[in-house]
Amino acid sequence: MPLADTIPSKGSPLSCIVIASFPHDRTAEFRHRLLWLSQASQDEWDEFESGHALAYERRLAEHPDDTAVRERADRQRTWRLKGWRGVLGMVYLTLVLPR
Repeated sequence: MPLADTIPSKGSPLSCIVIASFPHDRTAEFRHRLLWLSQASQDEWDEFESGHALAYERRLAEHPDDTAVRERADRQRTWRLKGWRGVLGMVYLTLVLPR
């Protein structure tokens, strides 16, 4: 993920960023100060991914012929179960732009 896509705009007064890996020292280039940093547990990651999957499954229950959603749901499940589960980490950074 390019750094420019992960840092909030320079005018953003308060931002929370969720990304896999982030050199928080780079936030100083945008004048943001780090207020809080914590790492998501595997349970939090599973809850996030399960909620994402649940939204797809609910949509499919109501619209079983929606092939686009079915393809996204199947692709996300495959990535989750055969790829990134237990590999990706997630960190929460709460940043503030000083006045």
